[in-house]
Amino acid sequence: MARPLSIRLWSLSLLLAVAQPAHAQPSGAQPPTGNLRKAFRLCDARTFVAMSLARAYMTGGRQKEPVLEMVKNDPWGRETAETLFRLTDAGKLQHHAEFAADVLVQCAVANTVPVGAPKNQVRLCLARSDVGFYLHADRTAGLVQQEAISRTAARLKPREVYPTALINAVANAVYRPEKIPDVRALSSRMLWSCIQARPPGAASAASR
Repeated sequence: MARPLSIRLWSLSLLLAVAQPAHAQPSGAQPPTGNLRKAFRLCDARTFVAMSLARAYMTGGRQKEPVLEMVKNDPWGRETAETLFRLTDAGKLQHHAEFAADVLVQCAVANTVPVGAPKNQVRLCLARSDVGFYLHADRTAGLVQQEAISRTAARLKPREVYPTALINAVANAVYRPEKIPDVRALSSRMLWSCIQARPPGAASAASR
């Protein structure tokens, strides 16, 4: 069944944004000031630390030691990991994007950074950034593009959350450059492009 035109147009706008070497920036009409840019970069960085910790813990058998090793020299990271363990083990998290979205929203509120979307939309966009993460991992491991696409599509469901067109376009962004792109920059670009595009009505894989 064909997807609604609004979904297809949103997907196209996001795919074009992901393919461009643009830098992520906070939502809003005015160019960010120096202080706002610094606060945005802090929140962006903390969001992806939280995403990495939560993904590792929630998809890696809830092994605490490898997660703590990731942030052994970072007091904020260790505190965040302990919060992750507590919330996950108490059954309060269903998807790693939930935890990262909470970290982003809390940081944005504390530093007056305009996110530009409600928390449920942020969760969805963070969940979709997994597309780039897994495709990047597969290219790094030496897999050819079509195999990486098939593996990513099998990992990430449902299709309403991870559209085939999105997977294909991000695969091009990962595989076309001669040098493997930076996964952190790719994930950040995907997140903020998705937030600014405001996809219409897609179900979230990271809903509470």
